[in-house]
Amino acid sequence: LWVGRLFPGQYDGERARVALRDNRFLSAIDYAQRANLVDREDPYPFYYIGRARVLAGQRLTNGLAAASFYRAAVPAFQRAMALAPMDETFAIELALTYDSLERYAEAEGLFDHAIAMDPRSTAGREYYQAHIRRWKDEGSQSR
Repeated sequence: LWVGRLFPGQYDGERARVALRDNRFLSAIDYAQRANLVDREDPYPFYYIGRARVLAGQRLTNGLAAASFYRAAVPAFQRAMALAPMDETFAIELALTYDSLERYAEAEGLFDHAIAMDPRSTAGREYYQAHIRRWKDEGSQSR
């Protein structure tokens, strides 16, 4: 296997990461999609696509528009998680996205998975506690 063939994907993947860091969401998605053309087995470009869509959605004041961005992020996070199932970051990001879509039961299983992978993670437990509070608050508001 000639490693040099993956260099353009790695380069575009890094450009996607930097664009995401700089809140240039469309550029991040574009670079990550370019990286995916070279290497479909790298989970990070999928993560960058999902994260860019979530962050773009969070900036919107229209709830329906924001939800469309969250829904668009789900397949990217699912793909990242399928490629790296032992990386709890991808499971947590997908769970938080499900929470944003009020799909709490689906998020629950992902939080369980993430915590099982790293039982001592304080961040994972804090995200999970926020999930439980949000789910509980949502349930009390619908009554």
